[in-house]
Amino acid sequence: MSFSVDVKNELSWQISSARHCNLAELAALIGMCGSICISSFGKYSIRIRTENVTVARKCFTLLQKAFNIESGVCRLRISFWCRNPAVGELLFGEHF
Repeated sequence: MSFSVDVKNELSWQISSARHCNLAELAALIGMCGSICISSFGKYSIRIRTENVTVARKCFTLLQKAFNIESGVCRLRISFWCRNPAVGELLFGEHF
């Protein structure tokens, strides 16, 4: 494994108990590999695109701890049409 993969895996297991730390980390992850989508009906969703499963798990854990998101609200989709078949999208919200 590369150094960056090792660091991502190690950081994915570090969860702070402070809500402001979780929000800051979630904002950084969305800023780096995510987007916030708004439908024409005014519904919001968060789309996180990553090739690392631990990053997707970390995003879900942060959302769950910060906003009490239930596990049935998200979906993981693996995109096989991309150049890298390991790229997945983690979708949160009402319309995905």
